[in-house]
Amino acid sequence: MKKFYSLLLCVFTFGVTLFAFAGCSFLFGKDELIVTEVSTAQELQEGAMNISLQNDIDLGGEFFDPIRVHSFNGNGHTISNAIITTTSVKNSASFFSEVFDHVQDVTFKNITVSAENTSYAAIVLALPSSRYGYGDDKKNIKQVVFDNIRIEGCNIILNQNDYEGTTYVGGVLGSGTASKSDAGDYNHVYSDESFKTVISNCTVSETEISVQGYKPERDGTYTIGPDIYAGGISGSGEDIKNCTSEYNTISVTSGQRYSEPYVGGITGALGEEVNVSNCTVFGNTLKAHAGYYRHVSLINAYECGDIHLGGIFGSSKGDTSVSYCSVEENSFRAESVGGFYLGGIGGAISADVSQSRIVNNEFVGIGYLDGEDKSGDPWTRNIGGVSASSAEVTFSSIFTYGNRMTTTLSLDDVQTVDPTGSCVGFAKTTPEAVFMYCATGANEMSSGTTDEFATAALENVDQCYVTSETYGNARELPFINESDWFAEDQISMLLNLAGDNWTFTPGALPDLQ
Repeated sequence: MKKFYSLLLCVFTFGVTLFAFAGCSFLFGKDELIVTEVSTAQELQEGAMNISLQNDIDLGGEFFDPIRVHSFNGNGHTISNAIITTTSVKNSASFFSEVFDHVQDVTFKNITVSAENTSYAAIVLALPSSRYGYGDDKKNIKQVVFDNIRIEGCNIILNQNDYEGTTYVGGVLGSGTASKSDAGDYNHVYSDESFKTVISNCTVSETEISVQGYKPERDGTYTIGPDIYAGGISGSGEDIKNCTSEYNTISVTSGQRYSEPYVGGITGALGEEVNVSNCTVFGNTLKAHAGYYRHVSLINAYECGDIHLGGIFGSSKGDTSVSYCSVEENSFRAESVGGFYLGGIGGAISADVSQSRIVNNEFVGIGYLDGEDKSGDPWTRNIGGVSASSAEVTFSSIFTYGNRMTTTLSLDDVQTVDPTGSCVGFAKTTPEAVFMYCATGANEMSSGTTDEFATAALENVDQCYVTSETYGNARELPFINESDWFAEDQISMLLNLAGDNWTFTPGALPDLQ
């Protein structure tokens, strides 16, 4: 049986005294917070604006109709075994159709979101609402909060069979921002969002995300395809802190020409004025495949979007930051006729990065051509320990260690080293980028061009190190001894590893907690 209670603000005047307690009665109209205690699957399906979950709920592998809430408190309980399909609300698919305030303290286990022809998909929420939606009395809200949510063994399968819109997919959230002034009340992620979401203390584990982009029949007319954003925590656009993405598989295939996949262990892309901190990406498999078209009139010309693939995000805009993040033992794979950008933090970076580690990952980029002729113009195909492309940003107190990088050209199933590819132990970047207290070591590279640190003629480098010159040292950086990597007093001093987040164990690389 559902139980209801109110949390109401009561005013008593003796002088001027203001206090609140449960059970008093002072009505704020439609802002009154009525909490519904939910204990059964039926009660959960019936929904309520503010839910307090009282028990673990097994939905029995049945189809679940997404519910609309203002707030949801799971009280540490688990919701398991459900199937969710595309809904008409905001062209989306997720457990909640709308959330106006927060979701917290809940685990989702063995939930399958199976959707077609939709812009947004996630386990928890596909897209926040830009309006506070009680009837006609709507008020703008500023943010939606997701806190202490765990997603285990779930699946998101999205096929764009005949849909040409931009796509956002994530474990917790599809897209993190919405506009208050657009046709239809909802919007994609733009730079003028009316509010942003906050995701904190969330974990996505052993979950599979698969996105197949729209590929029209070849009829002589080709439109420029929309981009796809996919991440372990979110598709794009929000502040994320203290989150973990572990043992997940994310696979994205774009279909149309110039349709670009943006894939990250945490998020597909970061918008402006967004921060990621204290996040861990461990043991994931991230794959992106870019579709292409052979040009209808130009010989040996192919049209294809670039791939942006990274441990934290695929790509980012300006005024963003990443700090205290660890990317370890992940597998990254990009396949494209065109270009690709693979990086331990991000494929393409416009964010300052600090106090982070990228350790023992595998990066594989495969360039291929299809059709009758196997030749084509050179493409930009880069792999970097931190980034494969960056703007004038600052990198500080970061190290990469033990990463394996390969760019390959695959023609007729014969694979060779890609002569146009480039691998660097630290970052492919503009010369104006700033590097302080950074180091790279024990990496393995196979590509047309390589360097232990960076190939650019860097202008601003201070106290940065390499372990060897095996793959080049164009900047002539000083060496860090192999033994110093595992000595707390040496490595913490050399790289200025500061803060309580760092842990040091004798004989091991510095780690983040």
